[in-house]
Amino acid sequence: MHRCLRILDVILQIVHWIDDDRSLTRLARVCKLFQDPALDALYEEIDDFSNLVQCLPESALPVEPRGYWGFQRELGPNDWEILSEYTSRVRSLHVLGDEWYLHASGRYQNVLSSRCICRALSEKTICPGTLFPKLQMLRLSRPDSVVLSMVRSMLLGSRLLHLHLLHPCGAFPEFYQEFPKLAEHYPFLETLVIDLGHKDYLSQTLPDELDVEPTPELVVCVCQLKHLRVVDVGTVNHRMLERFATLTRFDQLTILLLSDHFTWLSVEASCYRIPPSLILEADAYGVASQALRRLTNSASSHVQRNIPLPHLHRLRLNVTWPYSPGSRMSEFSSALAHCVSSQYLTDISIENPCAGLTEEEHLHWSPVNYEDLMPFTRFGNLTRLSLEYTQTPILAGAREALLDLLPHWPCLEMLCINPFVLNVTMLIDVLRILPRLSEFLIKINMETNEPDSILHNSKYLDLPTNYRITHLQLDDTLLPSFFLLRQLLPNLKQCILKLLMTALDSNCIQK
Repeated sequence: MHRCLRILDVILQIVHWIDDDRSLTRLARVCKLFQDPALDALYEEIDDFSNLVQCLPESALPVEPRGYWGFQRELGPNDWEILSEYTSRVRSLHVLGDEWYLHASGRYQNVLSSRCICRALSEKTICPGTLFPKLQMLRLSRPDSVVLSMVRSMLLGSRLLHLHLLHPCGAFPEFYQEFPKLAEHYPFLETLVIDLGHKDYLSQTLPDELDVEPTPELVVCVCQLKHLRVVDVGTVNHRMLERFATLTRFDQLTILLLSDHFTWLSVEASCYRIPPSLILEADAYGVASQALRRLTNSASSHVQRNIPLPHLHRLRLNVTWPYSPGSRMSEFSSALAHCVSSQYLTDISIENPCAGLTEEEHLHWSPVNYEDLMPFTRFGNLTRLSLEYTQTPILAGAREALLDLLPHWPCLEMLCINPFVLNVTMLIDVLRILPRLSEFLIKINMETNEPDSILHNSKYLDLPTNYRITHLQLDDTLLPSFFLLRQLLPNLKQCILKLLMTALDSNCIQK
């Protein structure tokens, strides 16, 4: 073997560029020098416990004698040592815990083996140390009481940085009991995501008996963690927000906002500190606007006290009920323009994932118009703007108004508007206004006689050329403008080729 291949840094570089599990397995068998780096990469991310138990002796492998999986015999010290040889390499672990849910998705055997191993791990005393000493990310999806045992300190090392607990299944008491222990077992947690399923009520009526306020156990947990950077735990209260204001490295906060089901907006407290990235998941624009003003302690108080406006960099709003009576985007966009510094905000994303409106709901529909978007023009340093709605019309009947808005955002690199359609003429104007554009997620079509009007218009003798954009939403109306598109967007070859192939296939079918 060449001496260069004995250098660890060279071996690590080779392993880094291999993204195929089969190739990593073969590389681990080359020699001892390659074995550990290859196995570390192979077991770095595990999405299924069944991959781990395959390393056990055949006499200890799980079987399915009565419709459920179980080990053929009790695992002894040697078995745990073999298993630890591989689990000690895992840095990211995802455990799926609901058998019925995953039985429907075709992963029944893998799920049962995961639960079986979780139960075995929780009932055994593993010495010395932990089974996953290098684990940095743990994701438990639909966990029950058995899967929740994975958060025990004897299994996971103190290096755990990212914890996701999603949709517990009938294990709420055990779920809450684990919260106070997190700060003690994993003091360096940076990411905490806990989804109790309350987000499902953003698009439906909240039952009277359901309390969506954060539990005392969760509040204690959050207030004890000193290194949090990303938090998404549903609803919050004033005590949690005051705690977030003391965290020096706090980067991102996600807040669930259900109308008339929170108290922190009315609590007199000190000024909260808004993180660089804020995600609001609300059922209406009004409650999102109210929350934004409260988080920033209102724009008027900043003016009176000469306090700088919050340095928000990224804002995302998921609003599930934008067509409620009297609810308009302008209410939120105006609040944002008055409460946040225009110098730092570079990313605005507003989404509406709600679909399937009834005829009665259509009557209360509030489209997004020019006045709704105008307050955003205050943010001249925007690099990303995304407006993605399911059915709400955007600039309906006035799409030319987009050309009046775009000059206010000369630094835009990503623009997404849906539902919205541009013709090729407007596409040319957009490319002229936004030379830095690299992601353009707007549907383009060709109007009748538009190619001729472009060719005979002196305004379009000098066409802009954008080498950054590599993808567009095209349809067959653009076939007559094939050469024009190639001139405007030279790197759009794959999209144009796909469009041509689709057109040829449809012609063949018609013949």
